Amino acid sequence: MRTPDEQRLGLGERDSLDWGNGMLFQYDTATFPKFWMKGMRFDIDIIWIRDGRIVEISNQVPHVPGQNGPTVSPRSLTDSVLEVPSGFAQANRLHPGQRVKLEIFGE
Repeated sequence: MRTPDEQRLGLGERDSLDWGNGMLFQYDTATFPKFWMKGMRFDIDIIWIRDGRIVEISNQVPHVPGQNGPTVSPRSLTDSVLEVPSGFAQANRLHPGQRVKLEIFGE
């Protein structure tokens, strides 16, 4: 998601996200971004990344049908954020400190 409008919408108003896929948000400088679950119809994991390493994972962030749901932010500076289906991080044994390699499709 590159534009502010794309970033604001994120995965909102979608019915699902295929396993093994995600939505990537990249920032020019490290920051403490806030993600809200507005318009979400399914739960997700949020993987917070800085300099190519996972700094934190917010597991199973819930959606709230008909409401905006929670706002989530990392405790560490982040330059990339990857949203994946709920349970993906645990199923793939992702953890802080782990190096990540992202393959970007759909550009």
